[in-house]
Amino acid sequence: MHLRRLVAVLVLSATAGTAAAQAPATATTPAEPPRNTISLSASALALGIWRLEYERAFGDGISLYVAPTYWSYNFADLGFFGELLGWEGVKLRSLGAGAGARLFMAGAAPEGFWISPGFEWHQIRGTFQGIVAESPGWAVGGQLGYTAIIGDVFQISIGAGADYHKRELTFEWEEAGVEKTKLRGYSGVLPTARFSLGGAF
Repeated sequence: MHLRRLVAVLVLSATAGTAAAQAPATATTPAEPPRNTISLSASALALGIWRLEYERAFGDGISLYVAPTYWSYNFADLGFFGELLGWEGVKLRSLGAGAGARLFMAGAAPEGFWISPGFEWHQIRGTFQGIVAESPGWAVGGQLGYTAIIGDVFQISIGAGADYHKRELTFEWEEAGVEKTKLRGYSGVLPTARFSLGGAF
C-alpha cells in the first residue's frame, strides 16, 4: 500500500515538472534603449546652414557622430555682418562635414550630460567682383551639453562651446598689367551653440 502511494506521488511530481517546463514564459525582456540618433541642427538652420547628424553610442560612456554640412551666403548683401566676418562683398558656398565624440559624464549614451570635442572640414568656393576662388577650411573645438531621449523615439539636444575657425579665400587677378590679391575670410575663435531635434532608434 505504501509502495503504491510512493509510485503515485513520483508520477504526479514528474508530470507536474514536465508541464511546468512546457508552460510558456510570461516574463518579458526589457527593451533595449536607443543607441542611435539622427537629428537636424535647428540652431545652424536658423543661420542658413544645413547640418544633418548621425550619432551612435558605443557603451554607456561614449558616442561618435558624423554630420554632413552645406551652406550658401551672399555676403555682398549683408553689409556690416559680412564685414564683421571678413566676407564683405563675397558670394560664398561651402560643402563639408563634421565628426567627433561625446563623452557622457551622467546618463547612458546617447542620453545625458556630455562634453564633446569635434572637428569640421569644408571645401569653400567664393566669388568676389567676378573673381572665383576656392580653398579648404576647417574648425576644431568643443561643447558642453545635454541630450534627452523622449519615449525612446524623439531626441532633443542642447549645448554651447567654442571653435577655432580657419576659413579664408585668396582672390587673385590682374589689373592694368599688375597682379593683385585680396584675402577674404576669418581665422580665429567663435562661440558655438547647439539645438538639435531628431529621432532615436
